Amino acid sequence: LLFTNFLFAQSGIVVYSIQLDTTGNEKMKSKLTDEWLDTFEKMKEYATKQQFELRFNKNQSSFKNIESLNSDSNFDESIISLAKSIYTSADDVYINLSANIELRKMHDGTLVHDSINKNWEILNESKKIGDYLCYKAILSRPFINGSGESRISKTEAWFAPSLPYSFGPKEFCGLPGLILELLADRATTFIATKITIEKEYLDITFPKGK
Repeated sequence: LLFTNFLFAQSGIVVYSIQLDTTGNEKMKSKLTDEWLDTFEKMKEYATKQQFELRFNKNQSSFKNIESLNSDSNFDESIISLAKSIYTSADDVYINLSANIELRKMHDGTLVHDSINKNWEILNESKKIGDYLCYKAILSRPFINGSGESRISKTEAWFAPSLPYSFGPKEFCGLPGLILELLADRATTFIATKITIEKEYLDITFPKGK
């Protein structure tokens, strides 16, 4: 029955919420002025209030901040921008698997094209997320830090093979199942809180521009 349902399923929508682990920030907080400490705490508070929507069909996806749910008069635009940039995502992300294209729409409207190159390491670890059995995968990517030193960033994903769609939060894709939980850095976890599978085909419209 499960196979039959997904055989005819065309598309889906996932809503992700945010969890933060900021236990390692105490040393940094001790160096902040009272004004910046207040800003820092408001950034964390706003980040955990955000929700994001992943829309997908078999080949394409879009990942966006749900602005209608995330507007909050308790936070000014500078706090909102910082929270998105530091903790969650300030950009809309579009994926086309067959064309091997990742398209990122920046906050100023600029479009950034990249190819998809996600060399995941799938591990034997598993756990249940809601009703779905998920497996752990790790993505290691080299980068240069602010001191010019070579480092490796690790992204941890938990994907559900019973949801046969190769998409997830932000630009993370390419696994043999939908990503239901993603630890994108050492602090921010995206967690799927609502999953809707559609029989109708959802069209994903890629933005155009500079």
